Amino acid sequence: MSARSAKRGAPGGSRGGLHPIAVAAIVLVATAIGVWLVRANRDVARLRGVDPKALTDSLRIADATHDWVSTLRFAEALGRIEPLQHAVLLARGTAWSNFAIAARPWQTIERPALRTSLERVTCLARAMTLTDSAGIVARTTGQWIAATQHLADLEESMGLPGDALMALESIKAKQPDQLQALLRAYWLRAVLFDPVHPDTSEWDRRMRSLGRR
Repeated sequence: MSARSAKRGAPGGSRGGLHPIAVAAIVLVATAIGVWLVRANRDVARLRGVDPKALTDSLRIADATHDWVSTLRFAEALGRIEPLQHAVLLARGTAWSNFAIAARPWQTIERPALRTSLERVTCLARAMTLTDSAGIVARTTGQWIAATQHLADLEESMGLPGDALMALESIKAKQPDQLQALLRAYWLRAVLFDPVHPDTSEWDRRMRSLGRR
């Protein structure tokens, strides 16, 4: 065996196995996931004896008083007990969006719900995922419309008018007489037609001139 071959096959060679830092990172991630799973299981076990109605009542009170931190806590607790319920998923999505957007009292003045845009986007993305899931598990047209309407509102608040319009159009396709979706879609078309100076009457005139209305 040449010296070069011996060096290449040595345990400490640069091409053999994973770098120690990579191994340490994998171990840390695995440990963190293990800790998270243990805590999640403990939370589920602790909540098994909790009455969902009591949590729902607490959620409503917190929401009515604009206590967004408590609202989120109660909504997530409900999610651990009833993870696939439409109403619970929608409540969790609403709680995450309120936590991200709505102001909270702080001493003598109100401050924004979150301090950085990254925190806000992360929470809104979570809200959108939960809201979309609420639409997927919906058992009635009314439940589906409520989830899709809220999803459209979230998409619009995140600066995604095209996605919001698609959500509203899906509502119109399923229930053409849904006035809220109809009017909001009408406005969003005007925004997309002229983002700087949206005008529904100008958009309507333009569409009529093209024979599209």
